[in-house]
Amino acid sequence: MPYTAPNQKVITIHRAPLSNSFLGINNDNWKYAARVLGAQAFLLYIYLASNKDDYKLALSPVAVQ
Repeated sequence: MPYTAPNQKVITIHRAPLSNSFLGINNDNWKYAARVLGAQAFLLYIYLASNKDDYKLALSPVAVQ
């Protein structure tokens, strides 16, 4: 379990199995995210999706912003 501060939440990464991938992320998933998310949200998605399955990290609202 990662160290957390009072305003942080623990996030667990759940990755889909890969049948086709680019940078280790399912092609359909990142293409959909690129269409529907803004630029900053897409960068956050890429960061989160690039972590291994079941990876745990602590994030605060300020860190996400």
